[in-house]
This record gives sequence, structure tokens and C-alpha cells, in this order.
Amino acid sequence: MTGCLNTGMDIGEIWAFRDQPKTLGDPVHRVEIVRLTGPRRQGDVHIRFLDGEEAGLQEWVALRQLVVPWAQVEAFLTDDRHWIAVVEQSRQARGSVEFEAARLVLDFVRPKNLLRLHHLKADAGVVEITDLDKAASLVAIGVDELHAEPLAFHDRAGTYVAPWSTTLRLAQGAARALGEQVLDALLQRERELRRRHEQAPSWQRDDKELQRFDEIAMQVREWCTGQAVDQLFAIQRRKTLGGCRGGRPASDRTATDAWRSGLAPPKRCHPHQSQTREGQRSRFGHGRGRTDDQLYSADVREAVEAAQRIRAWSEGGKLHRRQIEHEPVGVGQRCADRR
Repeated sequence: MTGCLNTGMDIGEIWAFRDQPKTLGDPVHRVEIVRLTGPRRQGDVHIRFLDGEEAGLQEWVALRQLVVPWAQVEAFLTDDRHWIAVVEQSRQARGSVEFEAARLVLDFVRPKNLLRLHHLKADAGVVEITDLDKAASLVAIGVDELHAEPLAFHDRAGTYVAPWSTTLRLAQGAARALGEQVLDALLQRERELRRRHEQAPSWQRDDKELQRFDEIAMQVREWCTGQAVDQLFAIQRRKTLGGCRGGRPASDRTATDAWRSGLAPPKRCHPHQSQTREGQRSRFGHGRGRTDDQLYSADVREAVEAAQRIRAWSEGGKLHRRQIEHEPVGVGQRCADRR
């Protein structure tokens, strides 16, 4: 956002003063630097107002309130007007699923200072890019396309600034380019979130947090397309439905893995139903006296059953309660789903 570009100043210089320096559209006043130090100093700089009703008034002010030398005030105000238009167009982004998904994806763009997504209430959705050519190459979007955005502009420091519509395109491009990396981190984050949820006392669980994460994960997954992502799904499928012969799957293998391997939207279990077979044994005492092979088959059954329910739900029809019969399931074998 617009701000002070110069930190050095001398007595007698004329600067632009703004009472609230980060508030776009606030008036600026022409002031003179009177003192930089003093025995009764109550601020960073002692100034004298030169115009308007306050002409002649002197006071100590914070250095950040002197936004720019007066000779550069026109360029400063031009940036200010551009920022107001960009922020206004991006106002609806904050709090949306797409905004949270964009934050997650753009966090993987390197180097970190290449791109900055604003997320505070005042300017959420606005993106700043220091090297436009490099960013455009990363997300496979032409520089001319980015310049074609009507509200996008280069500020007086040379930084490219664009509204939410451009931010969304950048996030989608980054998801396609970094799909495998993004989805792998998303899986790890989801497992950790569900593990914390299962371990927390029932009265402290926040089902809304899981539901929100599922919505964000669905959006990210829609953006992540291409061969690299298909390969990742295939790996997850093998891990979930029989990648470990002769032993049980990992305890953190959840129905979400079945969702990702089956390319279907997620559906959470009932709040009181554990996501993993190990969690069910620990919470309800199930599994006592059962062999590892039996427990493993139960894990596979659970994942396949969840995938079947999710797939039916994703086709648009309302999922009705029904009885699903299961035949003995071996490693990597899908169980039958019968009405």
C-alpha cells in the first residue's frame, strides 16, 4: 500500500503529512521540517504546517506520518487513487472459500518476496508482484494478459498491483504448476487437523473447522490438474487400497485418501464416528481379539465404503440410507456394494 519511500530528511525540507498514513484517500498537508531532536521531544519529527487553517501550527509527529517529499506528492496521490479502485474491486474476496484456497496455494510460490497477497480487512485480495516476468512464467500466464487487467497498475516503486480477479487467475495458474507439491502438503495438513479433532474431548471439537477445510480442499483440488496430480492420486490410491501387503495400513490413512484416489468430493463422517479404525478401537473398545489381517480388511472396507458414499453424493442425488453387504476383502481388493 502507499507509504513513505524515503527515510532521510533534513531541517527545512517540505514534506507531505497524513494523519492516518495507511488510510487511502485521506487528505495530505504540506509541512516543513523544523527539528529532528529536542529536549522536550514528544515524537520523531517536529513540523510546521504551511497551508490551510493550521498554517503556522507546530507539533511533534511520527516519522511514518510524513509519507513522501512534497515534490513527489502527485505520484503518491496517483497511486492512492489506483489503490482505492483496486481495493474496492477486491472487497468481496475476503472470507470466501476461493480466497482461502488462493492463500494456501500462493504460499508455495518461491521466492517468498516475489508475490504478496494482502489478507487484512482493508485490502484483502489485492496482489503485489515485484518481478512480473518471473511470476508470469511460473504460472504460465502471459505478461500482456496481466497488463490487460483494467485496474492493474505499476506503482511509483515499480511494483505491479492488481485486484482480486487477477489474484484468482494467478492462484489457479500456481495450482496447475505446483499441483503435486500443493496437494501433498494439503494431505498432510488435513491428516493433522483430523488427528487433533479426534484426540480432542468431544465438547471441544469444532466440526465447522473441518467442514471449512473440506470446502477449501475441494477448491484447491479443482485447480490442481495435470499429469503430476494424476500421478499423485494414483500413489494415494495404492496406499489406501492395498499398497502395504502383509500388514496394516498406517493409522492416519483416512477416508480422505479414498476420496483423493477416487477423484470424488469429500464427505466427513458423523461427528461421533472416528475417522480411523485405530481411533474406533481406542474410543469404543472395538477390535479386541482381532488379528492384524482382520483389522486391515476392516480399514480397507471403511475406506471403500466412504468412497462409495461420497461418489454417490457427488453425482447430485440425495444419498438415502441403505444396507451395504460386504464380502471378505483381501489386500487391494474392492468390496462389493449391493443394495
